[in-house]
Amino acid sequence: MSLRISWRWEYIALNLLILVLQFCSSIWIGEEYWTQVHYNGEVERPRSVADFLPFGVDNAFIAYWISLDKRDSEDGHYEAFGHAFLKSSDSGTSSQVCATFIDIKRRRRELCGGFRVLSRKKGSNSGNPFTFVNSAIANPDRAVDYLDVHVSRIRTEVGQVMFGGANIQERAAYGVNPNVDPVLISFATDRAAYVERVEILEVQNVSPLPNLPVPAPFRPESPPSRRETSKNTPKPAVIIEPSTVRLAEVTESPTPEELVFSLVPDTTLTTTVEESTMSPSTSQPVFAPIVDQPGDSEPPPQLVWRRTAPPDPMRVQAVSTTTDPSGVILPMPEDEEPNDFFAQENTKERLRKLMLRRQRRRQLQKLRLMKKFKRSGNKNQLS
Repeated sequence: MSLRISWRWEYIALNLLILVLQFCSSIWIGEEYWTQVHYNGEVERPRSVADFLPFGVDNAFIAYWISLDKRDSEDGHYEAFGHAFLKSSDSGTSSQVCATFIDIKRRRRELCGGFRVLSRKKGSNSGNPFTFVNSAIANPDRAVDYLDVHVSRIRTEVGQVMFGGANIQERAAYGVNPNVDPVLISFATDRAAYVERVEILEVQNVSPLPNLPVPAPFRPESPPSRRETSKNTPKPAVIIEPSTVRLAEVTESPTPEELVFSLVPDTTLTTTVEESTMSPSTSQPVFAPIVDQPGDSEPPPQLVWRRTAPPDPMRVQAVSTTTDPSGVILPMPEDEEPNDFFAQENTKERLRKLMLRRQRRRQLQKLRLMKKFKRSGNKNQLS
């Protein structure tokens, strides 16, 4: 009777300790991902062995052990990740869940109860939300841990797999399975083994991307040929007078499809592009439209685009939209200050000029101050 009472109190203390650890530490894996294996070897109900999460290895699962025995640690508390498996009985008719751990003295410890096994989420039939990644690219923010102790998967030189614990900050991992002795791999002692044979358990990024708004396609607005009145009756379009011209864009590089357009109704135009050197003040070519006048025996008018440097003073050549096309030169207002954004001037030369300007300003200030002092001194003498 006393043994049963002591066992119950130990089980209650174990659960309370786990709850305290969950609230006090930054634990984001809840109780729903663990299956309790009681001290008598039975799995908590309604869970079963089928709920254990496999990781590509037959009869191998991730176990978690918390010990409250003072023989296992100085302060009476010790926790570790280990390797769980199904152990057949002597008769072979049944099996029980056991696990191997490494105690505080780095010795192999096999238990058949009193630990937990990583399992599917309670009340959910979803898949495995965890995955192992190489220790060299492990992310501490996504790694499964309890009090800075992470879950590791170690592969031996002969290909055996074992589950254990690791510390990403210290770059060390340990593990043990039922067939081999404890294994300890450290980056400080064997870098190649730690990088190639150690993996860290992380949470998969299964959250879908947010539904971002899809931008509407760009559709340029075409000017209407007719205007609508308030009574939805068509109104004749305003005819452009011969003196009115429409300025063509000269700073954009039109594509061959954009070059073909009609100046006069029922008139077919052909376009050609002449190559020339770029302007020294800009890295982009400048196009200026030139309209050829048709003669008596000449073919229909042609629109020729030529790459030219921007004139000085700036003048843009416009195209008339009347039936009598002619090139018109319109003066454009000059800028007050030249835009030196595209100026290809040496940086050192500009700095030197700035320094000279500052020196001149300082000299002028000194001269002004000296003149003021002299004037004030003369006034004092006269007085």
